[in-house]
This record gives sequence, structure tokens and C-alpha cells, in this order.
Amino acid sequence: MKREQDDIRTNKTADWMNKINNPVTQPQHSEVQNVQHNNTEHGVEHEEFESSPINLSPNPPVYGPAILMPKGQGLMGPANWEETELHNCSIKLNRGLKAGLHKKTRYPQPVDVVLSFAGSEATHANEDYDVEDGVPRGMLARQTATAIRIQNAVGPVKNTLGTPKDQRPLGVAIVSTLSDDDHNKQTSKDNLTDSDTAKAIKSARKKRKSRNGALRPVILDDLSRPLMFTVGEGVSLATMRTGKIGGGKSLTAYIQQSPRDAIDRQAQSWRVIQSILESSSNPLIMPPVISIGGTSYDAYMTWDEDPRAFVPKGAFQYITTTPQDLLPKDVAAAASRKKLESVAGLTCIDMGDVINNIPVVMLDMNDEANQKFVENEALRLVLENYKGLQPAVMLDRSDVIVKLSEYSNSLGKASQWAELYREEKDERGQKKIESTRIQQRDLYLGHSIHLNRHRIEALGTGRAPSSTVENDLTYSVTRAFAQAYGRNAGEIMLSNLDVHRSKIKMAQVVIYLPEDMTIVSRKAQLRRLQDSVTEALQNKFATKWNLPIFVTTYAVPMDERDHPIVSVRLMTHAKDVFDLLVEDTPETFEKILTNVSLFEQKTTDGKQNGRPKNTVLENAIWNSEIKAMTSKKNRGISFFKRWGDILKIVKKAIYINRAQRNKTGWSNGVAEEESQRKKRNF
Repeated sequence: MKREQDDIRTNKTADWMNKINNPVTQPQHSEVQNVQHNNTEHGVEHEEFESSPINLSPNPPVYGPAILMPKGQGLMGPANWEETELHNCSIKLNRGLKAGLHKKTRYPQPVDVVLSFAGSEATHANEDYDVEDGVPRGMLARQTATAIRIQNAVGPVKNTLGTPKDQRPLGVAIVSTLSDDDHNKQTSKDNLTDSDTAKAIKSARKKRKSRNGALRPVILDDLSRPLMFTVGEGVSLATMRTGKIGGGKSLTAYIQQSPRDAIDRQAQSWRVIQSILESSSNPLIMPPVISIGGTSYDAYMTWDEDPRAFVPKGAFQYITTTPQDLLPKDVAAAASRKKLESVAGLTCIDMGDVINNIPVVMLDMNDEANQKFVENEALRLVLENYKGLQPAVMLDRSDVIVKLSEYSNSLGKASQWAELYREEKDERGQKKIESTRIQQRDLYLGHSIHLNRHRIEALGTGRAPSSTVENDLTYSVTRAFAQAYGRNAGEIMLSNLDVHRSKIKMAQVVIYLPEDMTIVSRKAQLRRLQDSVTEALQNKFATKWNLPIFVTTYAVPMDERDHPIVSVRLMTHAKDVFDLLVEDTPETFEKILTNVSLFEQKTTDGKQNGRPKNTVLENAIWNSEIKAMTSKKNRGISFFKRWGDILKIVKKAIYINRAQRNKTGWSNGVAEEESQRKKRNF
């Protein structure tokens, strides 16, 4: 729209005539650095034509919940906050969606696809807002760019509401579960009126195909804090708060404040999103990307209590954790214990078929390549379900799901080798082997790398041998292993270390290529690329046991500056990760001197009345945490009881004498004479 038309739509006639008569005119809109509150007097709203990337009008009510709606019963009135109850607002939301379809840049927007993140690390809640080399930084800016990328890739979808048109842009919502501290930081007026935030949001909105619009709150929670923003047509950002100051970095801190209120608060917020999803002809909800902190587990337990069956087939759940070799020394033992406990909670509890069939992948989301890979995974799933995207060569998408299921049944969670074996003696002193199935979900260790377009094409055309990527894949494997091992050994050396090979059951390599690369349309070159990657990875595991390797390649829309991504996912067992973490944490068995005098220690050899004068600190912490999880105080949270029961089993396996003396204690724990018959080196 021309500038003169803009002025006609937003100014009175007298003002327009003054501008014609006055040759020196001032720009009507301020620069991006000055975020404006738009004027809605006399029913005239001009946010659809404004350049300001953030709009905070009209002022929110003192108390919520509330939804931004057109004033009156029609769809064209000025924006007005209407108080409501979030658990019973579907009728009001339906009218708000119809208004949003007409106005496009204000009021709630339709949602077809939901991406979910929880905790400071997964959401980037602590990242400062900025634009770095054209890339927007900061939580809301990153999420805006991701949503627009997915929306642009899919294009128009069916509008089930029917008006004003039969089609509309794909609705993408990104949900962030945050502690109150992080929520306040992201949604405060200071942050939303900051020039750096405005600059980042404006950068994130570039290249969109749908109607552009300002970031503006459209739904408020009970404290009148933003629960959902929209950013133009079809883009929604939900910010859910747990009601707690922090997440809790240990189970001790986490259990002290029951998550019941946080779970109920999130469940109420999710009802709003699920009500909006009812208008979608093909709703999709991605598994939440979480860390292992308390806020993430609040989100995970909310998912456990209401796992909607909108998760697309072939989805993985990504868990971001700090690699072992990057843990600060003073908290490394506690962090390793929490990681072990979290793996048990994520993979060893029966969560029902919906969640049990979603594999878990541990990776470091602080790495840029991993961030891009997780984003591309979400994009792939959306394109598969809306555009019929298939792997670039050989298999179709259903084959990929079946192939992974076969590996799961034979090598993964469903195999007998994932069971926890222990050796016990019966009443007659005879040895017997007992097994316990503890793993309910498949578990992978993962890491991703960028390979530039030239190297990908060289591998595909045969101009570069497979050996040129061996070091790259070695790096990926070592960084994947660093999720569970490497604190006291630095980089994990793969050569001549059969123990590392025994922890890997199979490897899946996922390659994402820009769809504009020439190689994408040449099947022979794609096959050569996959063969080169397979050969390079196999060569790095040059042991007597071959490694099953499965490579899939996808072509997806990318910017010109984006490089192809190669990600390695290593299937392992939960008990193998427990084994690595225990081996990597010598504090697990360290004895700590308790409060005894020097005289007592010298004269009684460290004992008094038969009681030892030292304690295994980590074991004592385990006991106190398990006791708290299974206490009456937390009886209303069934997940805690199940989690505590699993931790009892795992703790027993860690602290039995055999596990302390025998480093193969986790390798099915069978007697030596039976090892050839029972044990298999996967």
C-alpha cells in the first residue's frame, strides 16, 4: 500500500490536507528503536499498517484471565480485553478466531502445529535480544523466525471456519514453559519496549509470505500476564509460567516444593491451545524439547497426565543436557546424579503407548548445529504430514518408521539385552540370574555437525572419498558420548576401546540438505553420499563387531546462508548410560568423613558402637531423594511414586558389591561361566 493511502486510512481529513499543503512532512511512525503503543481512539486502529514490530495496546486489565476480542458482538469493532475463564472459553475463542481471520494481525490466530519447549536452556530464555549477522537472537525473536520458516514452507491450508476465505496460512504456535523469573523477564514491559527486542523481532519477521504484524499479547493469565502473543497472521507464541521462582537443579530442591500447582496451571493453559486446535483439520503437537531441570519436568509431567494423540509418527523427543566434560567441577557429581536420575525418569517409567513409542535423544542444544537439527526435525514432520515429504532416496517415510521399529525390537528397548540382570543366591546357595525390564522408551545419544555445500557435492559426485569425513563423524560420535562420559577423560577415544562399541546398538545418520542443491535431484549422487557416510562411520568402529548403520536424507527449504546438516544418533540402553555415568563419577562411591573426633578415629579404627564414622554421600542423597518422592506429601503425583520405585532398582544395581568391583556389572551381570551363552556384544 502506498504511503498516501496509509495516511488516508489512519488520519482525519484535516490532517491529510495539512500534509498536502506542507512540503516538509515528518514521518508518521517512529524508528524501530521506539516501540509505540497504538492509538485506538474512536475505533480507529492502524496496527495493520504500522512499522512498529511490537504493539502493547490496549492496556491489560488489572486481573485476568482475559482474551483480546473485538468490542461488541461483531468482528470489526476495536480491540478490547474481555475477561473469561480459561477452562471454559471455547465459545469466546471461536469468535476470537473468526475475528483474527478477518483482521489477520490481531486477535487469536488459528493453530495447526504446536512446538513445545521447556526450561531456560531449551527456550533460550536467558539469551539477550539482538541481531547478529542478520540472525535474530532472544527467545521470542528466535521462535518467531522458526514459526515463519515452517509456515512459509507449507503454504496455505484448509480454513475449517470457512470465512473469510476457504484457505489460510498454516497456523504455528510455539509454547514455552518458564519459571516465573524467566516469564517475568520475557513478558515484562521493560523487555517488550526495549529497542534491542524490537530490532530482533523486526528481523525475525523478514521473508514471511503471510500478512505481517506486530508482536502483541492476545491472551492473559489470571495475573494479567501474557499467556499468548501473536505475530501477524497465523503465528502464535505461548508463554506458560510454572508459578515457581526457579526450576530446581536437583531432586532435593525439586521435591521440596510440590509441582502439583505448576502442573495444574500448565494443564489449564494447554486447554486454551487445545481449544484452538479444534478448528484445525490436521492438528500436530511435537514432543516437548526439555532439559533435565525442574521446569522441564513440570512440563513433562503435564504431558504425562494428558498426552494428546496428535504427535506425528516418526517423532523423537530431544533432551538437552550439558556434556560431561563441560560440567563445573564443584557441581559435577550432583549434575551427573541428576542426569542419571533424569534418564531413569524419561526412559524407565511406563507412560502409556503414546509416549512410550517416542524415542528420547540426548544432545547439547547450546551447539548451533544441534539447534538447527532440532528445528529441521520439526519442519520435516510438518512437511511429511502436510506436503507428503519423503526421504530423498530409496525409502519412503513409512519405511523409515518400520526400520527404526525393527531396530527397537531387536536391539533397543524391547530386546532382552535392555533388561537389568542381577546375580543372586537362593536358599541353598546356588547362583541364579534374575532380570528386570526397566526400559520403556528407546534412548539415543546424538550430535550434529554442519558440512558445507561444496563438501556434500564432492562426496556425492565421488570427487572426495569417504575418508574426508571420517574425522567429522568421529567428532560427532565423541560429542554424542560426552552426554554420558568424558568428564575425567576429556575427548573419548574410539580406537581400541571395545567398551564404547559395546554401548552402541546401532547408528542412524540423518542428513538435511537445502532443497535448492543440484544433488537433490540426482539419485545416484545421493546414494553415493549416503554410502560415503556409512563407510566413514563404519571405519571408525573397526572392531570385530560391525555396527548397523541407517542413513536417511531429506531435502527441505533453507536460506542461502544455511549449510547442510549431518546428525548422528547412537542407539543405546538406559543401563549403558547408567554404567557410563557411574564410571565417569568416582564420587558415587567416595566415603565422606562424618563428625567424629580425632581420638575416636585413632582408637576405634573409625567405628563407635559398631557404626561407621564415614558415609557414602551420594548414596545418602539418593536415599533421601527416593524417600521424599514416595512420601505421603507427594501422593497426589503418581509420576513421583513410579519414578521413586525405578530409582530404588537402579540404586541397588549401582551399589551392590558386584557393581563396585566389576566394571561389567551392567553388561547383563551374568556369571562368568554363563557369559558366553547369555551375553552378546552389541
